[in-house]
Amino acid sequence: MSSNIVLIDPAEEPLSVDQAKKHLKQEDAEDDDLIGDMLTGVRQFLEDQLNTQLVTATRLETLDTFPGHAECQSELKYAGGGRGVITLRFPPVQTINAIRYVDTNGVQQTLSPSEYVADLRSRPARIEPAYGKAWPATRRQLNAVEVEFVCGFGPEPSVPRIYKQMIRSILGHWYVTREEATENELIPIPFGAGVLIRQLRY
Repeated sequence: MSSNIVLIDPAEEPLSVDQAKKHLKQEDAEDDDLIGDMLTGVRQFLEDQLNTQLVTATRLETLDTFPGHAECQSELKYAGGGRGVITLRFPPVQTINAIRYVDTNGVQQTLSPSEYVADLRSRPARIEPAYGKAWPATRRQLNAVEVEFVCGFGPEPSVPRIYKQMIRSILGHWYVTREEATENELIPIPFGAGVLIRQLRY
């Protein structure tokens, strides 16, 4: 099993409130806070749907053990020697900050960057042991392996236009229909945005 959480949120949104207001044809400041909250909500929704990080953030991918390891049936640990590939969701990945693991003695260790190689151009990004190396043994426990990494297209100007257009489309729909939704309803997204999500999802 694996999970992926945000450690450090983006410092900005793919669209500013002023850009969003221009799209919504809103001139007064009465709904500025609402629009700002909606922009964050739309971005988070799209990132989860697309498995893609739009603006730079720091994330943590956790695994129960390194891929490729065989479980020892007689001991509460995993055997060493795995050469499996770790794949990181939410591309594009910019840098790997650290790979940490809980060793068989229950102590968290940080893996030296010389022990692995990372392919950050692929989507999803891939990490495997360096030539002649293998993933170390880990204690048998949940989330024994952590990969901390920085991902996203970059600051706001670096976000491709197609993603910004999807944000405008969904934001406009949510803003117009905000009074129609109840707590038991899901606000639908525009058809065109749904098509793009299916095409761009990783």
